[in-house]
Amino acid sequence: MLSDAPVFMGPLPLDMIWGVGYATKKKAEEKLNINTIGDLQSHPKSTLVKVFGPAMGERLYKAAKGLDDSKLQPDQKRKSVSAEINVG
Repeated sequence: MLSDAPVFMGPLPLDMIWGVGYATKKKAEEKLNINTIGDLQSHPKSTLVKVFGPAMGERLYKAAKGLDDSKLQPDQKRKSVSAEINVG
């Protein structure tokens, strides 16, 4: 259930959010003392937008609350296959 999302995600590390890598995680730790998704949930959207910019601030705010308005496309044909490796 959607209302359970913030409770479930609260103890997870911040980099469990898609798109949060080393640089974003470090900025969150240094500027706002954020280490977990629960820490992120306690900050208002205006603060996140100010620190991370409009697009990323909005995305982090919604992700921490378990909100995602993207459309699912289960029947979409795959155009490519790739792998991503991040070295921190």
